[in-house]
Amino acid sequence: GGGIATGAIINILAASGVGKTSLVNQCVLHWIKEGLNPGIVSLEADLGDYGENILGVHMKEKLQLIVDPNDKFNHISSMQEEADKLFKNPEGKPTFYVIDDRGDYDQLQARIEQLIISCDSKIVIIDVLSDVFEGMSLEFQSSWMAWEKKVCKRYGTILVNVVHARKAASGQKVGSRGAVLSEEDISGSSSQFKSGALNISLSRDKEAEDDVVRNLVAVHLSKNRFTGITQNGIMHLSYDLKTHTLSDASGLFEQIKAKEESEGF
Repeated sequence: GGGIATGAIINILAASGVGKTSLVNQCVLHWIKEGLNPGIVSLEADLGDYGENILGVHMKEKLQLIVDPNDKFNHISSMQEEADKLFKNPEGKPTFYVIDDRGDYDQLQARIEQLIISCDSKIVIIDVLSDVFEGMSLEFQSSWMAWEKKVCKRYGTILVNVVHARKAASGQKVGSRGAVLSEEDISGSSSQFKSGALNISLSRDKEAEDDVVRNLVAVHLSKNRFTGITQNGIMHLSYDLKTHTLSDASGLFEQIKAKEESEGF
């Protein structure tokens, strides 16, 4: 439908390690360039790790692959000019904001509203919301989602929830082996997927023998309040470890087929 409407809750669901944070980081980079002052509630990566991750996406280089700390320091230091372009706008103000508190969520709602009001964050990403809900009652989770809806309506903010999948039943195929996850697979209260304007899930077979298949992320759209269009496998993304990016894989299989035909397979 042309993008995400303001005042919406977006849920992105995937099993661990499938690629949801990689996808969200590229979205954040786009929103930074659009001047939307994204606010990131990073509950897995601390501030330094998050900065390294987003800089790597910006530079199209997986900085975590540099093993030696001195080599990494020197390499990142050489990126100072590009880092300044990423982290600051021409007026010298931050282009995005990060909350990296973990384990103490009593003031989290107030701090998120501070991002929206004081920092003018038009998009707030909670990565991952499941950490906030861990061990909390269904009543707490439902109350949190009711608060999210109020925030979206009051400020016109887009809230993006990155969420984990619940543990699969015995013998059931899991999302990390290519299974398509349903909305009901979101860990925690059903109020999460019921509140979403867009519910997106990702699947990938992390154990596939073929490199292409192993790095192929299928994107599924199970709820779309904007247009009503939903579809499993609505698109596929290919992950490149070297550039630390996901790209549209729509032409990938055609390229492979053409190569095989040219080689006589």
